[in-house]
Amino acid sequence: MVEEHYAQRDPKGLFEGRVVLLAQLLGLLVAFIGENSTLRVVREVWPKVPLDGLDFGTEGKNKRRK
Repeated sequence: MVEEHYAQRDPKGLFEGRVVLLAQLLGLLVAFIGENSTLRVVREVWPKVPLDGLDFGTEGKNKRRK
């Protein structure tokens, strides 16, 4: 049944959906355990993925406001 469902879908759409899902999951990890811990976990799972220049949108959130 699952195979039939995927066979009817556009491969490009499936790929984009997976990218969006992964981005949301990484965003949740950043929210719960922080950017540094998330990057550490991702490096353990995917050691060859380039992670330089990533922007998790947390700039300034961890800084104290005056």
